[in-house]
Amino acid sequence: MWILLMIVFSQPYQISHIDVMGAYGSKESCTKEVQRALSLDIPVKASFGCILVKGLPKLRGVTIRS
Repeated sequence: MWILLMIVFSQPYQISHIDVMGAYGSKESCTKEVQRALSLDIPVKASFGCILVKGLPKLRGVTIRS
Protein backbone atom coordinates (compact mmCIF):
# COMPACT_ATOMS: atom_id res chain seq x y z
CA MET A 1 0.00 0.00 0.00
CA TRP A 2 1.27 3.45 -0.92
CA ILE A 3 0.32 6.48 1.20
CA LEU A 4 0.29 10.02 -0.20
CA LEU A 5 1.42 12.58 2.40
CA MET A 6 1.30 16.35 2.40
CA ILE A 7 3.89 17.85 4.74
CA VAL A 8 3.33 21.50 5.69
CA PHE A 9 6.31 23.37 7.10
CA SER A 10 6.08 26.22 9.60
CA GLN A 11 9.74 27.22 9.27
CA PRO A 12 12.52 25.98 7.00
CA TYR A 13 13.22 22.88 9.09
CA GLN A 14 10.12 22.56 11.27
CA ILE A 15 6.98 20.65 10.36
CA SER A 16 3.64 22.28 11.14
CA HIS A 17 1.57 19.19 10.33
CA ILE A 18 1.30 16.14 8.09
CA ASP A 19 -1.89 15.15 6.28
CA VAL A 20 -2.60 11.74 4.77
CA MET A 21 -4.11 12.55 1.39
CA GLY A 22 -4.88 9.00 0.24
CA ALA A 23 -3.95 5.33 0.04
CA TYR A 24 -3.10 3.69 -3.29
CA GLY A 25 -2.42 0.19 -4.54
CA SER A 26 0.57 1.13 -6.70
CA LYS A 27 3.40 3.64 -6.78
CA GLU A 28 2.29 4.81 -10.23
CA SER A 29 -1.22 5.74 -9.10
CA CYS A 30 0.16 7.54 -6.04
CA THR A 31 2.65 9.46 -8.19
CA LYS A 32 -0.16 10.54 -10.55
CA GLU A 33 -2.01 11.96 -7.55
CA VAL A 34 1.11 13.88 -6.49
CA GLN A 35 1.16 15.53 -9.91
CA ARG A 36 -2.55 16.34 -9.64
CA ALA A 37 -2.11 17.75 -6.13
CA LEU A 38 0.73 19.99 -7.29
CA SER A 39 -1.55 21.50 -9.93
CA LEU A 40 -4.03 22.61 -7.24
CA ASP A 41 -3.83 25.64 -4.97
CA ILE A 42 -1.61 24.33 -2.17
CA PRO A 43 0.15 26.03 0.75
CA VAL A 44 3.47 27.56 -0.30
CA LYS A 45 5.43 25.68 2.35
CA ALA A 46 4.09 22.22 1.49
CA SER A 47 5.67 19.11 0.08
CA PHE A 48 4.05 15.92 -1.24
CA GLY A 49 5.39 12.41 -1.27
CA CYS A 50 4.44 8.76 -1.58
CA ILE A 51 5.67 6.24 0.96
CA LEU A 52 5.40 2.47 0.83
CA VAL A 53 3.78 0.88 3.86
CA LYS A 54 4.36 -2.86 4.25
CA GLY A 55 3.13 -5.44 6.71
CA LEU A 56 -0.11 -3.78 7.78
CA PRO A 57 -3.21 -5.91 8.09
CA LYS A 58 -6.21 -4.74 6.11
CA LEU A 59 -7.44 -1.57 7.79
CA ARG A 60 -11.12 -1.00 8.42
CA GLY A 61 -12.53 2.13 6.84
CA VAL A 62 -9.54 2.66 4.54
CA THR A 63 -10.23 2.62 0.82
CA ILE A 64 -7.20 1.84 -1.31
CA ARG A 65 -7.47 3.48 -4.71
CA SER A 66 -6.02 1.76 -7.74
